[in-house]
Amino acid sequence: MKILSLLFFFITLACAPWVQAQPGTMREATYALRGPVRTFRTETATFVLKDGHYVEGPRVLQMTADFNTDGNRTDLNIYDDKGVLSRRIEMRFEGRRFIEFLNYDGVGNMWLRGIAEVTRLMAESKTTSPLELAA
Repeated sequence: MKILSLLFFFITLACAPWVQAQPGTMREATYALRGPVRTFRTETATFVLKDGHYVEGPRVLQMTADFNTDGNRTDLNIYDDKGVLSRRIEMRFEGRRFIEFLNYDGVGNMWLRGIAEVTRLMAESKTTSPLELAA
């Protein structure tokens, strides 16, 4: 019985490094970023054959994201294939609590707004269009 107990103990000990806690912030959960990352950008580039060698072509911006000190994403910019801004999502927080998001098109017109309303024991999300806000 002691051998089984020791065997179980060593197996448990060997598996411990692979057990990790759940990510605590949007930065860790969505983008797998660790540490004090405040912003990142993704770019694409094509390789072209020039004089018998492959060289990197111009880089095209695809996405940028900004995070606050709590690790929550506050701004997300999405670009089209030419690197032109096509969508911007702004998220607002009070401390660590999410309160609203705003979606803008490429020219800065807001087309969707979501507000987090907290009731007694459940949180629900309400979305409104700019037409509803103007009325």
